[in-house]
Amino acid sequence: MQSLITGIKPTGKIHLGNYFGAFKPAFEFQKDYQSYIFLANLHALNQIQDGKELKETSFDLCANLISLGLDTENSNFFLQSDVPEHAELCWILSTICSFGVLERAHAWKDFKNKGLKDPKLGLFSYPVLMAADILLYNVDIVPVGKDQKQHVEIARDLAHKFNGIYGDTFILPTPVIQKEVETITGIDGQKMSKSYDNIIAIFEDENLVKKSIMKIQTDSLPVDAVKDPNTCNIFQIYKHMANTQELANFKDKYLAGGLSYGEAKNTLFDKFMVYFKEARAKKVKLLEKPDQIHQILEKGKLQAKKRAQTTLNLVKEKTGLTL
Repeated sequence: MQSLITGIKPTGKIHLGNYFGAFKPAFEFQKDYQSYIFLANLHALNQIQDGKELKETSFDLCANLISLGLDTENSNFFLQSDVPEHAELCWILSTICSFGVLERAHAWKDFKNKGLKDPKLGLFSYPVLMAADILLYNVDIVPVGKDQKQHVEIARDLAHKFNGIYGDTFILPTPVIQKEVETITGIDGQKMSKSYDNIIAIFEDENLVKKSIMKIQTDSLPVDAVKDPNTCNIFQIYKHMANTQELANFKDKYLAGGLSYGEAKNTLFDKFMVYFKEARAKKVKLLEKPDQIHQILEKGKLQAKKRAQTTLNLVKEKTGLTL
């Protein structure tokens, strides 16, 4: 059976962009692939340097992912920090990674373009850690959002370089991006992202969800005017949750005229609450039994370590790190 890996940083609330752009596609692969899904808490240290906060956000993310459909019976779900082989392989890969590759990484260029001060080594070199995350499990595919494709390409380049120096060791993983959900529109029309503060959080209080939806930016066309659903932020978000018939009905309302943006936003809110009703209820029940989450992570850790140790032992043998 082929395998995949995906990592999720516990750095904030899960929103529609996370779910439709990364989680849902990854979850759909679980039936056909041996899946390694981890909480990227080592990566999160670049944003969160409060131990209590990181523990809380990590635990909450675990509950969120399980509630949204992560198959804990057939997937290996674990904490990145519970498998120290990630950090060890990161160091080994850093000895063959050129400085220029990291300078061209999108995250680093964004940091410099924003004029931020006091850059940290962790931010600069995190594509190497991400490469280690992927290559450690010798997976076939990596489901990612469009903005993460470059990091999979860096992992492939490092795998190719390592194989060229030390002999065949790593599989060159393939990034998988579902075109129809590669970019999820935020409430301001840009890509939905916590960085832009334009998200709709999935497990937020119901009133706050509605408040976010009511903030969706629209044009100034009057109620009676015919509206183009393809340029409307409300419709672009709605389409990810609707079935074919619902989508057709909503589109007809845009083209018929007489649809107010307030009504359209209420339609989106109602659809959101129905779509995520089961997941939101499951999380409430899951939080009543926190030990269940710890048991799931322990099981995933043991399975992940077996595969990680096999890869790292081979790497250490080929690089001469064992005697």
